[in-house]
Amino acid sequence: MDKQEFLEKLSEALRESMDDRSAYEHISYYSNYIDEEVKKGRDEQEVITGLGNPRLIAKSIIDRGGYTSSESSYATYDTMKAGSFGKTDNFQEEEGAYRFYFNGKSINPVVGKVVGILALITVIALVFLVLWGISWLVLKVVLPVVLVLVIVGVVVGLINSFKRR
Repeated sequence: MDKQEFLEKLSEALRESMDDRSAYEHISYYSNYIDEEVKKGRDEQEVITGLGNPRLIAKSIIDRGGYTSSESSYATYDTMKAGSFGKTDNFQEEEGAYRFYFNGKSINPVVGKVVGILALITVIALVFLVLWGISWLVLKVVLPVVLVLVIVGVVVGLINSFKRR
């Protein structure tokens, strides 16, 4: 299937359930997407095959509510890659491993793991610092109060023991 045939099938499927303007937005998006991927050096047939069945794409768009003409529904499309239409997260399973995508670009798994570990260390450090700060605040308030109560208790105990004699 070539680009023209793909777009015609997509158009036909979309126009069954939405107005022309909304359908045109979606068709235009996919046309531009295919053109951009071809400019990057990918084969047109490979791009179209990666996108999948145009009727399934249309059904996914319609099911997601992409048929409203008052708003563009392409806010989340930038994070989607060919072959993963309908996934809204930035992870894809490839060859038994998960790959992370950021702004539509694949991140090296090693770099992704390092960034993940650094993020985890940062979160742990922040939690530790917050708990440390709370403990210092509590110690600055509670410790003096406890010391004063202990001293008052000792003094009152001494006074009571002298009064009994």
